[in-house]
Amino acid sequence: MARVLEGPIWVYILPDDLDPGPVAGKWLYRARFGLLALSVHILGRLVDNGVVAAAKYARGDPEGRYGTAADRFQAGEPSLLCLYTRKPKDREVKGVFEALTSLETEIWVAETAAGPGRNRHDRLPVRMVRGRRLKKERGDGDK
Repeated sequence: MARVLEGPIWVYILPDDLDPGPVAGKWLYRARFGLLALSVHILGRLVDNGVVAAAKYARGDPEGRYGTAADRFQAGEPSLLCLYTRKPKDREVKGVFEALTSLETEIWVAETAAGPGRNRHDRLPVRMVRGRRLKKERGDGDK
């Protein structure tokens, strides 16, 4: 069973062993938070079946307590979903997800050579993947 882990800004859907393995990049989707929250079971099945390496979606942080300015969106505004793939621009993964949810995108972002979660622009929870408890996500101004 895929694990759903909730942080202050992001909700993560990870494999049962918490290790998504190598990740080439991610498809980015914008949708209402409620729709993404309802899609958790779909995302969990895609992760369980190995179609998707991992996924995360934003709850938002209107007060700006945890994240960057990009994380500060109000309730009702579109949320962000990151669908992590093992192959660059994996259209099969994109097609399966879009057929199940009716969401669409053409935005794909490659991971850096450092890998997911190892730079401040990508927040796949590497600390959590390594088995440690997720603490407060750090913003750009945090030391």
